[in-house]
Amino acid sequence: MSGIVVLCSGGIDSAALIGLAQEAGHEVAALFVDYGQPSYIKEGTASFCVAEHFNVGHYRIHCNVRLGDMGKGSGAHVVPARNMVLISLAVNFALSKDFDEVWLGAISDDYLEYTDCRLGFAIGLDRASEMLGVRVRYPWVNGQRGKSFVTGAARRYGVPFEKTYSCYASKKCGVCPSCLERARVLK
Repeated sequence: MSGIVVLCSGGIDSAALIGLAQEAGHEVAALFVDYGQPSYIKEGTASFCVAEHFNVGHYRIHCNVRLGDMGKGSGAHVVPARNMVLISLAVNFALSKDFDEVWLGAISDDYLEYTDCRLGFAIGLDRASEMLGVRVRYPWVNGQRGKSFVTGAARRYGVPFEKTYSCYASKKCGVCPSCLERARVLK
């Protein structure tokens, strides 16, 4: 087995991961998961554009998950166990493509708000999926890399920021945490 499946939301963090994986010489597949999030159309389009920019295969999976607070509007954004679901789907996909790693673009800044972005959670998922022959990596979390570092890496890898999407809503709202953070780092 060889290759990396990057869970690609179409945002800056996952786009930069594709650049990181390519720089290291890996074969890469970008996987977008439509789990019913309000922004799935914009994210899916951005994910495709990022994959096209880096000339990697783009794949899409659809599933239904309980959206929790996300279904309540643009300011709400917590989907219970979302990364566990995404990683499970990506591990399944990796096995079907004979790839040996799955990378998630969570960043170290996410740990306060999202339990499933913490290093301990990543280590637990890696241990479980390793039994199936697939390693799970959170490169930005493992390296203690925050949004400013990742945005700098994205610039270095030539990520087309204008084609990425980082909002919880179906239209850029400018007020959700993701929009505010994007505006801060792209100044």
